[in-house]
Amino acid sequence: PLAVRDAAEDSRFAQSPLVSGAPHIRSYLGVPLYTSDGQPVGTLCAMDTQIREYGERELAVLCELAPIVEQLLYTSQSAPKADNVLQYAMEREKLFRETFELAAVGIVHTSLRGTILRINQRGSAMLGYSVAQLRGLNFLDITHAEDLPNNVREFKRALAGEFDSYRLEQRLLCKDQHYAWVSMSVSLKRSATRLPDYSIVVIDDISAKKHAEADLLKARDTLQERLTEQEQRLRESNDALQAQVKQAFEADAALRQGQVELRGAQVELRAAQAALHASNAKLAAESATDDLTGLPNRRSFSRRIEQAASALRLSRKPYGLILLDLDNF
Repeated sequence: PLAVRDAAEDSRFAQSPLVSGAPHIRSYLGVPLYTSDGQPVGTLCAMDTQIREYGERELAVLCELAPIVEQLLYTSQSAPKADNVLQYAMEREKLFRETFELAAVGIVHTSLRGTILRINQRGSAMLGYSVAQLRGLNFLDITHAEDLPNNVREFKRALAGEFDSYRLEQRLLCKDQHYAWVSMSVSLKRSATRLPDYSIVVIDDISAKKHAEADLLKARDTLQERLTEQEQRLRESNDALQAQVKQAFEADAALRQGQVELRGAQVELRAAQAALHASNAKLAAESATDDLTGLPNRRSFSRRIEQAASALRLSRKPYGLILLDLDNF
């Protein structure tokens, strides 16, 4: 949007012939117009020959009129396709009706205050009412009092824009005055301006699941009682075993003492074996190493030569030996 209070004092427009000459425009307010594919094609504007302050009210009016003008432009462009569009719309409407009515779950459209606007056959059968009896009934009136605060809180958060949908489980009052447990998914239908229009509620009967959960809790409580009784008997048995355990501990202590002495002897034996292995390794190294240079000696050299020759003989490959004599080494 573009607002100009005094075009004669605005450097962008002061030299315009429409300002300096007839019709002597002084103030201007305009909003852009777009085609259906988002291309700008012009502006919808208001002009005056007097200096004016355009406020939010004037801008809001212009912004509300702009989509009407855009729709007229779009309609004139799309008139040749109107028949196809109408046919497509009718098919979409038929698809929507069939999906709404034949869905395996209950589908309810409610106003933002909870009034039931539309409900499908599955939803009405789930609650035991006819479609006519439910239409106009407030959804909050058939919600269990204990579940109502949570539902209202989540709905207010959705209205505030925190999210567009939420799920919860709650009880709904049926026509026969019993409460049915349902899994409920609530989504807000918003207009093009993102303002909430109405809510779409999908409900599925989970009474059988809730009854099974209740039976499971009851069985768990019964099992807990039995476990408590069993624990009491086990404590009594444990007290009787304590004396026997004490005797076993005393015998075990004597056994551990013997094991400690045995481990000490084993440690001494391993130390002696380690010393023997170290001595043998040292002797083996000394027998194959020259004391002066620390290099492999003649004995080591001969053993390596024999090993290499044996390996080559087994592979049946010819071999030879080159010996270099380092004089004055």
